[in-house]
Amino acid sequence: MFAAALAGSEPEPLIETLGAPDVHAIRNLVMKNL
Repeated sequence: MFAAALAGSEPEPLIETLGAPDVHAIRNLVMKNL
């Protein structure tokens, strides 16, 4: 799930899975962890 967020290849299914529109916020959190 996070890998897809980093890749940004399939944002729509990711949004449906998370059930939230703040995918960019999640990306920022993941990038900070890296």
